[in-house]
Amino acid sequence: MTQPQPCATLPESISGGEHLPSPLSASWVTRVVAEVIARLTARENKVFTTSPQQLVQCLAPADFTRYAEVHIRQADNHFLAQLAGQSGGSPAIQSVLGALAWGLRVHISLHPQLLPSLPVKALARMPVTFSDLEGHAIWLLPQALVSYRDIATKKQGWVVVSRQTHITPLAKETLAPHQLQLIRQE
Repeated sequence: MTQPQPCATLPESISGGEHLPSPLSASWVTRVVAEVIARLTARENKVFTTSPQQLVQCLAPADFTRYAEVHIRQADNHFLAQLAGQSGGSPAIQSVLGALAWGLRVHISLHPQLLPSLPVKALARMPVTFSDLEGHAIWLLPQALVSYRDIATKKQGWVVVSRQTHITPLAKETLAPHQLQLIRQE
């Protein structure tokens, strides 16, 4: 029985077609590390902007390596409901879940009229940020009680809570000075 031999080459996309030195030299390792750092630095602030309709065509694996964030503009109720249910059958949702799996940040902008119909509990669990079309932050607070501590650090935006959420008097008083709009789920 023969033992499998260790791989002698890296894929061309990583090594540029070079063969691995045997044993690995410090200069080669340094070059590879420098290349990885350069690629990560180059993608650090790159944003892939798209719409839910364009996401149906799916993100290519190369997009996951070129961008650090996916910004989905003008999300609709159907898209948000699918995202909340993480329905793997939808190509758009598969793209979002793939981006999250690759470590990309996902940001979704939507019209404020959609806020009362958001599935707050399901979306709040996801590592996704939200804003309105003008860039004001949207915070989804799924807990049963919202206190001053939950509101104190938030400024200029929307706070979306469920119908049954209780809000402490101090938290209510903090909304206006912090320029926050409170939206209760329908």
